[in-house]
This record gives sequence, structure tokens and C-alpha cells, in this order.
Amino acid sequence: MLKRRFSSSTKKPTGEKRIRGNVGEGRKTVVCVESFSRPFLRWAGGKQKLASSLVELAPARYNRYFEPFFGGGAVYFALRPKRAVISDVNTELISCYQQVRAHPKLIASLVQRYARQDSPAFFYRMRETLSQRGSRIGRAAKFIYMNKAAFNGIYRVNMQGKFNVPYGPSQSGPAVPTRKVLVAAAKCLWRARIVSADFVKTTK
Repeated sequence: MLKRRFSSSTKKPTGEKRIRGNVGEGRKTVVCVESFSRPFLRWAGGKQKLASSLVELAPARYNRYFEPFFGGGAVYFALRPKRAVISDVNTELISCYQQVRAHPKLIASLVQRYARQDSPAFFYRMRETLSQRGSRIGRAAKFIYMNKAAFNGIYRVNMQGKFNVPYGPSQSGPAVPTRKVLVAAAKCLWRARIVSADFVKTTK
């Protein structure tokens, strides 16, 4: 969703671009590496195969990009708007993006560790702990691993709010994102305000 009020020029991305974002206690310039910034989660209804075509339909001039049903974020990562508000009602999903933006290297290390231990038994042990309280960084890493190891990338919870999708990675195992992919995604996520809210609140 693109807001045209107070239009400003927005060009299609080429090469590398420098963007601003809060990192740690101070401000730091970060670079969005265009060739590697892409979705790192599977998501039902994802637009990754259509993203390049959808980007071509975007207006050349707009003020801010709004994505109230963010999911895997395929269009956002393809379009790479200069200013954005991205949201979803799924609080675990939004927390994952917030933590990846702030701690991509640490989360990548944890995700790779989980992938090396992958098995049906390990998956179901992890599934039991996903809804338990813990560090936000650890929960984000679990969320990414579970997303890649669960059947068809589905996110589903039962009446008690517990994740209950069965084990079902690809034949080669869970295709977890590399450190390079998460670092590139984190840098592009600094362009956006990331919130957990429904579409009515997001687009007001």
C-alpha cells in the first residue's frame, strides 16, 4: 500500500544504497546490499514469485510504503522503499523481524545451530518451548528454524495459543537463512517502522 500524500521522488533501487537507522545506543549509517536483501521466511500466500512483477506496477513517486499484512515481506524486500511502515497482527512474526533487525548475526548463529541438530525429535522438542517465555533473540531464532522445518512454512496455533504445525522440511533439510541473508535483510528493515497491529490501525 502506497501513500501519495506529500509525494516525493522514489526511484527503483539499483546497486547499493545508504540508509539511516538506530543501532545500539547511537545512530549509524547502514548499507542495504540490494543483491542479497530478500525474504528469509516462508509464508502462506507469499508473493516472492510475483514480487518483481509487482514492483514494476508501483508508482514512480510516493511518500511512504505501507504493508499491513507483512507475512514474508516479499514485495517490501523487492521494492526497498526509502520510508515504510510494516505490520502484522502476528506478534511472534513482528517480534522476529524486530530482533533480526537489531541482532542479525547472533540470530543467524543460533538458527544455524538449530539446523545442524534438525530431526523430527528435535523439532518437536523445540515446538514445545516456542510458546514459553525466554529471550526475544532466542524466540526469534526458534521462530525462523520452526518456519523452515515445519510443514510448508505454515504458521498455526491451537486454542491455547501453541504452535502445532507438524514437522515437514524440504528433502535436503530446513533451508535456514545464512548470516549474509539475515544481515542484508536487517539493513533493509532499518528503513521501516515495524509494528504489531491490525490493518486499520496501521493505515490510519
